[in-house]
Amino acid sequence: MGLSLHQGTVSFRGHLTLAVVLCAVLSLAGCGLYPTKMAPHRSREARIVPLLHVYVAPRDLGACVGSRVLVLPPRAYGPQRSIEIPVGRLLQEVLLQHRLFSVVELGETGEEMDGLMREAAKRGFDFVADTTLEPVLEPSGNSPGRVGARLRLISTANTLTIWDIAGGADLFPHTTTFLWLYESHYEPAPGAVQGLDAIFRAMARTMGAKEAVRLQR
Repeated sequence: MGLSLHQGTVSFRGHLTLAVVLCAVLSLAGCGLYPTKMAPHRSREARIVPLLHVYVAPRDLGACVGSRVLVLPPRAYGPQRSIEIPVGRLLQEVLLQHRLFSVVELGETGEEMDGLMREAAKRGFDFVADTTLEPVLEPSGNSPGRVGARLRLISTANTLTIWDIAGGADLFPHTTTFLWLYESHYEPAPGAVQGLDAIFRAMARTMGAKEAVRLQR
């Protein structure tokens, strides 16, 4: 009987000690005094990983570098058509920053493509950048979003498409995990503008590349 009582006491003390240690660990972690397992912090822009599909590329990958391009406002559909001009300015800015072209001008909407091509040729542009946007899914709370675009670079000399690139990006929120017991609050996902900016920059890097491009169909 004495041995049984002693074993029971040891077991009770062991459980009590474990409970005290766990409380202390959680308390220190909450105060920031105990190292926690946290995912490396990255900016929202750095967490966007665009996926590109190159359908058409020129044999000479530097064919468009230094030329003059007229950027048409990207075409959106339904209630999202109000974003066409702002997204067009974004594309214009990205192409200018990457110094792909000597001149990058934002055109106007409303004309037929044939008329736009003739007008661009008269004004001395070498190419027209024609872009279509996927329906934008804005992230909300801890729910992810998605954006996508397809860009065609068309020669004004012969109306041939020399670049045809499609890109998409998922916009995920970022959750930081503390220890193995609970999760902290999430960081909001990148917005649609940040996603499109990342896609356009990936497209610009591809069009300005000097090495061979692997076509994906």
